[in-house]
Amino acid sequence: MRRPGFLLIGLLLSTAVLAADDRTVLFDEDTDFSTFKTFTLREGGIGSQRPELNNPITIKKITDAIRSELVTKGLKESPGPSDLAVEFKVTAADFEIGPFGRVNPLGGRGRGRGPAPTSQPDFTDATLVIDLRAGEHGPLVWRGVYNDTENSPAKVAEALPKDALRLLADYPPKRKK
Repeated sequence: MRRPGFLLIGLLLSTAVLAADDRTVLFDEDTDFSTFKTFTLREGGIGSQRPELNNPITIKKITDAIRSELVTKGLKESPGPSDLAVEFKVTAADFEIGPFGRVNPLGGRGRGRGPAPTSQPDFTDATLVIDLRAGEHGPLVWRGVYNDTENSPAKVAEALPKDALRLLADYPPKRKK
């Protein structure tokens, strides 16, 4: 009789965890974002040993999503010096739900460190950070952070370009009146 109860608790916890996507956008309120007309997109990185995530195709899809959204916002991509330098980084960790619904990192080291886990995770948690800097090496003026939890690394890889679009929907930031 106890086993079905624990199974139900584990299922409910995994459902709650999978619904835990959130985003945060921070920006310098003293920056006039209307002055930015061009951007340079720097190569992004993915901190995960999972081949579903850490591969050139996933990086290209995220890069293309960022590029297309910034162009839609009226910015032009520049190969040389530009008004904004755009960088992104993804970190990811795999987890399993153990006895009594306890969540444990696979591989025991967390967030993209150590050897690739050999077992299939119960869920993967990834964080996408997009930074916009004024000029090539200037100060950070805008940061978007998206945390996405899916039931497999492949689903995280599929969601990351959409997550980038959701973050950049808040660019340029709205001025408080």
